[in-house]
Amino acid sequence: MVGEIPTPTTQFVGDSPWINNIRQARQQIDDKFVKHLSPAAFALAPPEFAAPMNDKYVPHGAMTFQPRVTADPALSFVTPPEGSGLIQPLFQTALTPTLARITGVGFFDRAHGATGAAPNVIELHPVLKVEWL
Repeated sequence: MVGEIPTPTTQFVGDSPWINNIRQARQQIDDKFVKHLSPAAFALAPPEFAAPMNDKYVPHGAMTFQPRVTADPALSFVTPPEGSGLIQPLFQTALTPTLARITGVGFFDRAHGATGAAPNVIELHPVLKVEWL
């Protein structure tokens, strides 16, 4: 099952009546998984590998080649506050599976190779609530 939590800003989701739910769900994920990540442990792939990796920061241990750029230790992967002008960098890493109850809006997407996609390609988009079990 794929669940997506959009950036909880009015610029991104407009005047959605669920913006506070989206913001709280995103905060749950940031607090549980993201704020503990050390940017110094991530890097960008060299140019010949940048396109397939969509120019995302990935952990050093996931690379079999020399990184192009190691992430600035002052960088943060946590969702920046609305109006801060900060941009959340793209990153990818494996996480320890964690039991949770996820509430969101059912959305039938098209098959586009998303990791964890259901056979019927239904997703939860947006996620409105995360409860850790």
